[in-house]
Amino acid sequence: MRKSLSFIVLILVFTTCMVWAEISKDKVTRNELTEAAVSFLEGHKALSAGNYAEAIKCYTKAKDLDPSFTNAYFFLGNIYLKRGMLDNAIREYKKALSLRPNAAATHAKLGSAYLKKGMLDEAMHECKKAIAIKPDNALAHFTLGYVYYKKGNKTAADDHLYKAGILYLKRDDVEGALEAYECLKLTNSKELEQKLYKKLQK
Repeated sequence: MRKSLSFIVLILVFTTCMVWAEISKDKVTRNELTEAAVSFLEGHKALSAGNYAEAIKCYTKAKDLDPSFTNAYFFLGNIYLKRGMLDNAIREYKKALSLRPNAAATHAKLGSAYLKKGMLDEAMHECKKAIAIKPDNALAHFTLGYVYYKKGNKTAADDHLYKAGILYLKRDDVEGALEAYECLKLTNSKELEQKLYKKLQK
């Protein structure tokens, strides 16, 4: 329970920092919030309540009011990805990357969306970019590992899936680590599978 509360607090702090980063572009004082920033925060509130339709509405309003509001595109992409609206997700991630090309998290998410569409080469390209920018991006390693598995390169697959599992565990994301473990079992790499299993047991 304490870990869950700590994780929620971290998300809120991270979100607030991102909002201020966007607000600073608008050349307003930190005692003011632009209408776009207000809509963005309302989107987060709706998202935390599980109201995806309202969150989409708020994030869309934020980017319409401020077309340079990168995080509005990113979070829209996340909702579309979660709901399986892959073309919409890809569109939003691409727009976010046009504004912030070196965002590893966005490259990783775009790679995940491409994988779900079966676009393996595109997924590999985006994940490699994410890892080049941020080598400890767990999602990028997981997606890249699964792409390699789908392409029949099990040696490369097990390496990235194992790394993903370790990185997820470092973030206390047991669910992510378990998913990496289940995929690692597909590669028949017994040694890495057992190593990750032991770390999961701890």
